Amino acid sequence: MPVPGASIINMQQAALLMMRKVLTAELGDRLRVTSQVLGPVVTRAREHVDPNWVANGEVGLVSAAIAAGPAVTGVDFVSYEKSQMLETLVALKVYPG
Repeated sequence: MPVPGASIINMQQAALLMMRKVLTAELGDRLRVTSQVLGPVVTRAREHVDPNWVANGEVGLVSAAIAAGPAVTGVDFVSYEKSQMLETLVALKVYPG
């Protein structure tokens, strides 16, 4: 998701997504490559939080599910907001659907 006023960060993130795609194509079945694309994340350091933001614990659950799932590869898990994160957790069978 492009963020106005953050051009260098937007370019960096686009490069990381392309790197994931290229590594997946080049490595094939030898190594697994995935990414998490996140919007704002609720952390203890944040003074203001929105209930629609993704929680840091949820990010950890997705990371653990990716690591534990040998079939999970070549995927960008996109969670700009809480509802997308819940869909991801259900898809990874972390939460019941």
